[in-house]
Amino acid sequence: MFVLNWYWLNERSKPAAEFVKEVENQRDQWKNDLKEQLDSNGIIQLDLSKSDKTAAALEERARKLDGKPKAIAEALLSVNSKMRALATRYEIATKNFTEAGGADASTMQTIEQIQSRENLAIEVKEANSSLIEFLSEIDIYLNSALSKAGLTLEESENAIQSYKKGANIDIVLAIRKLDMQITKDMIMVFNLLKREFGNWRTQGKNVIFDRSLAATNFNAVGKRIDDAFNKQVQLQKQFVR
Repeated sequence: MFVLNWYWLNERSKPAAEFVKEVENQRDQWKNDLKEQLDSNGIIQLDLSKSDKTAAALEERARKLDGKPKAIAEALLSVNSKMRALATRYEIATKNFTEAGGADASTMQTIEQIQSRENLAIEVKEANSSLIEFLSEIDIYLNSALSKAGLTLEESENAIQSYKKGANIDIVLAIRKLDMQITKDMIMVFNLLKREFGNWRTQGKNVIFDRSLAATNFNAVGKRIDDAFNKQVQLQKQFVR
């Protein structure tokens, strides 16, 4: 969700026009892929190898530019590169957590296993926190990157707003914040499972607690996670429109 953005170029040279068209084509293909995932799976799962190929294609096209369009394209691509690095860290952490079993209590038989799973969730939270911080300060990074492009204040502002609009930064940031809420709640679940260890059992993927208060707390956190997840899906639907 962090790879394709609108690029604002003030000059209408053929290479610049071709670069903008390439960005638009890549963006449309990417969003169509995400929409198909939502329609078929109900959730988006990113393929970072595709984002790497997309970035390489845009960088190759940018090398054919010159003058101000080249400076603008290179500046925005540099910001994209930083964002992709943070997104990659987050996706790897999420993959590790999911492949280990996620928050499925039936895959954790000892306190050590619960703690190991919590540690993976903490890695997800920290990676997501870095991403949220970057997105929250995206104007600073864009201004810094564009400062060497020789733009007027108005041109720089136009470039920044076009980038943010094309990347749907507001929606992406809202999704990241919901994911932070989900991860924090999952960590609460792990703490509850550790605290109540020996007083709960699994039935399929359901957790049965001996103490009613523990069950109430578990169900309340589970509901918050479900609600946040459903909000994420709605935001993802907005993103791919």
